[in-house]
Amino acid sequence: MKKTSLIVMAFLFVSALFFSCQKQEEVYEDSGDEILLQVTEVAENITDAGSSLSKGNCNARWNGNEGIIVLLFGYGFNNEAFFTSTKKLLSEEFGLYSDGGIILPLRYPDDFRNRISNLYEIVNEQNVRGIIMMGAPERTHAALAKLQDDWEGQPAYSIFSFFPQDDILGEESTCNFVLEYARGTTDEATDGETELKIDEDAGEILCRSVNYIMSLPSPLKADSELIRHVQFIAGNKKVHRYTDSETGLQSVNHFVMEEN
Repeated sequence: MKKTSLIVMAFLFVSALFFSCQKQEEVYEDSGDEILLQVTEVAENITDAGSSLSKGNCNARWNGNEGIIVLLFGYGFNNEAFFTSTKKLLSEEFGLYSDGGIILPLRYPDDFRNRISNLYEIVNEQNVRGIIMMGAPERTHAALAKLQDDWEGQPAYSIFSFFPQDDILGEESTCNFVLEYARGTTDEATDGETELKIDEDAGEILCRSVNYIMSLPSPLKADSELIRHVQFIAGNKKVHRYTDSETGLQSVNHFVMEEN
């Protein structure tokens, strides 16, 4: 009798374990929807904070131990006035890396020894959570591609590109998304470079981007939902998918933002 009881108990234990594993697998299969829900909630929370963000209150909750955000100030965003004022804002809200915070501001060309390829070495020396680029100069995508070669097929962190002056196809292939004004709304400077119109919303977009990257459970995917996330980051600026004028094809991760 004892032997029979042991056999029955063993059978019940194995059965329970089997059904328990099945239940765990079902939860795992549904995790994609759960992650999407989490990301949507992050976006909604950032949107709700829009009024305070516009006043410079980004409500930071992180420190450098969770990874840092590398912020590249490229063409159109590297002038002294914008760089200084924006760095001050980000310092107050998130803290600079040099002070134990999460923002590592880099101004091109000064902090790159005049070569954007040095971005690879700079990033590799840090525990990076994400990269945000404003006015990325030519060949930035090559440095990003070199970084991604080290990822072994799995995205290591998010890369957001705003108003790049780099090759646009290269930017699309190396960034989660590219956001710019419609082509033709920029002015040509006398030295041949494009002079970008920096509006008062630039600081808010940066704050939203930092909050977004730090809140995401994983880098954004280039899918049909991507435009929703980019629209949250853009705030009150209307966002559209970029459409190639020659082919009429829409880009998956390249977006155009309307000017107010």
